Amino acid sequence: MKRLSLSLLIALLFVLPASANAATHSGRIILPQAEAPASLNGELPPQREADREVLARYNASTGTILLEVEVWNAPQWGVRLPRQWFGIGSNVDHIEELTGHVEARDESGAGGNVELQGYEGALIGTGSYTGQRFAFTFTSPTFIGRDWHCVAIEGGGSFALGNWPKPKHNHRRAR
Repeated sequence: MKRLSLSLLIALLFVLPASANAATHSGRIILPQAEAPASLNGELPPQREADREVLARYNASTGTILLEVEVWNAPQWGVRLPRQWFGIGSNVDHIEELTGHVEARDESGAGGNVELQGYEGALIGTGSYTGQRFAFTFTSPTFIGRDWHCVAIEGGGSFALGNWPKPKHNHRRAR
């Protein structure tokens, strides 16, 4: 029995490092509520849909990107999200490695597309609405193992995707 347990333990030691790299990398940005412009006649002009929070998750082992968008005052806007640009890359200077758009006109029209630098064509993603958030999913084997650390969104800046392993430093002693 001890021999089997030791074999199982050794097998697990070889499997665990591979699964540790299969982490999902995620990040988010919370945006301030847009102020309505002042009106000369005292009436408030109609507001445009505005993002409240954008959340991104990248699973490097499955090649899946999930982008969630929550808007301010969701009940007022219903199932509508204007077309919005986003980009994903290794850092802020290389944010356009993967670019795309998401939008929702109604429950049947939520979706988007992405393009990967160096590849032809676009990948169409699926979209849904929960009553509070829009969720868009893009999956491709071409997205597996990418070094994507940063997300940028239209009009809202950029944010980091966390949960990456810390770089290992090779400490050499001087002789």
